Amino acid sequence: IGKLIDMGQPFGLSKSQYGMEHAPFDGILGLGYPSLATQGTTPIFDTLKRRSLIPQPVFAFYLSSITMNGVVFGCFRGCQAILDTGTSLVLGPSRLVTAIQMLISASPVGHEYAVSCSYVARLPTIIFSINGNDYPLPPQAYIRK
Repeated sequence: IGKLIDMGQPFGLSKSQYGMEHAPFDGILGLGYPSLATQGTTPIFDTLKRRSLIPQPVFAFYLSSITMNGVVFGCFRGCQAILDTGTSLVLGPSRLVTAIQMLISASPVGHEYAVSCSYVARLPTIIFSINGNDYPLPPQAYIRK
């Protein structure tokens, strides 16, 4: 991770994973608690802490807002959300999620929302603002076909 090197960290390998066959990334780095680790493997941040390579086994960020088509979505007095670092899952307050779904003309399908494949190219870029830095996410990156 960056300049940190730990040659003794165990890791898992998967040759294929259902639902991720066409994912545009090479892997996933789990940031969970040791109690969630399978086969008793120590998570990377705990290993780095134990070897005094970092002061605390902590990874965090503050999501300031999400901007789409110039519309800013955010909890300016604070709220809870989940950005699962191991999947594409993003959960937030229902009023904000519903507003975002309406902005992209998504329709409910079970517990998810869907848009027509022919509409994807016209969807807005989502901009995640974290600590004053903007991270644009084009529709091809946030829509699963």
